[in-house]
Amino acid sequence: MKGKLNAPGSRTVTPEEMELSRLRVENARLKRELEIVKKAAAYFARAVL
Repeated sequence: MKGKLNAPGSRTVTPEEMELSRLRVENARLKRELEIVKKAAAYFARAVL
């Protein structure tokens, strides 16, 4: 099944492209979350010392 972007001059989007786009968004979100966890771990490590 192929999707279509709803914009003037849109092109056909393959399921693989849709999945790749979804994974890129998820990867960016996970990277942001990891940075928050790293900062929290560093904060709590300082509090213990």
